[in-house]
Amino acid sequence: MPDVRELMDTNARLVRKWGRKLVALQDYSAPVPTSFFDTTTKTPVLPADAKVLGYITTDGVVLPSNVSTEPTNMDQDLEPVRTDITGIEKSVTAAFGESSSSWLHALRHGQPCSEWPAKKDAPWVFDDGDFVDFPYYRLWLISADGPEEAAFYRIEYGYRAKVTATTDRTHARSTNESIGFTFGLFKDPVVGKSLATMENGPGFPDESGD
Repeated sequence: MPDVRELMDTNARLVRKWGRKLVALQDYSAPVPTSFFDTTTKTPVLPADAKVLGYITTDGVVLPSNVSTEPTNMDQDLEPVRTDITGIEKSVTAAFGESSSSWLHALRHGQPCSEWPAKKDAPWVFDDGDFVDFPYYRLWLISADGPEEAAFYRIEYGYRAKVTATTDRTHARSTNESIGFTFGLFKDPVVGKSLATMENGPGFPDESGD
């Protein structure tokens, strides 16, 4: 029998640590991209109207995918004889450190991107007097691994994202304030998709294998 090492098919180039990344939003009315990467440079293409939410805290970005199942039991067996999936919930969670950003507070108060202030570093005032619900957005998560000339890029694109939870904000001398959100990802009724995940970049070998 072959040694375990001979049976292993490993490739260190496929190990990723996403240091550089961004989360950006567009209004839900924005068109779905036909292409996510530049065909020449293999780098991501972020639409001009996408609003980048700024510094992400060192907790990073978490993308849970919760699968709900329902077991079927029979009297003759203690273990289930089958299990069926009853639902899959996808989400994106991140906290942002630019806590004076007018864009983050506009998001926290349920405003569509088109109504956000033109600049995120100008004075702002928001209140919750007429808040009804959070709107839907197009969501971008773009992450990079490696130096620019040999980078790998991951894109997670949420077709129909909505704020489903916010984190507590802390004012303290010992730590910076952060503003965190959980975005639920829902199926776009027109496109029929909730999430697209893809990876490309100049770090991948070209078609010749170089």
